[in-house]
Amino acid sequence: MAQEPPEAEVDPRSTYTVFSGSAADDVAYAKVFWNSLSLQPPLESRLVSGDIKQRLRVAQAPGPGRCQVECCHCQPGQEDAKTKQLLIEAHMQLKADEKARLLEKAKKREEILELIRKQREERILKTGSPRGQQRG
Repeated sequence: MAQEPPEAEVDPRSTYTVFSGSAADDVAYAKVFWNSLSLQPPLESRLVSGDIKQRLRVAQAPGPGRCQVECCHCQPGQEDAKTKQLLIEAHMQLKADEKARLLEKAKKREEILELIRKQREERILKTGSPRGQQRG
């Protein structure tokens, strides 16, 4: 039996590209670039494919007629009416607050506009003529 000669160990560095004589920044950028590249596996080896429907159908929510056992959420009771009334009152209060806030803003805006008109009139009276009529 003839013995095969042992394979010479291949230096792993010999399979890589070496950036000898390059600046350290260039080497760092090259490493980042080459590490950022990756090949996508072939479609056959992917575990999930976009064209295959793999999701289960969504379960339907139980309706009011589907409940077999009487439970608290199937029949609206007095508490539901109270809760609904409370929510309506809270909503109306929010709307009233919003309206009051907007009215306050409008009032402030009118005050500012009135002040601007008053200052303009005073300026016109001081100078004797409005800016638009100076060129005449």
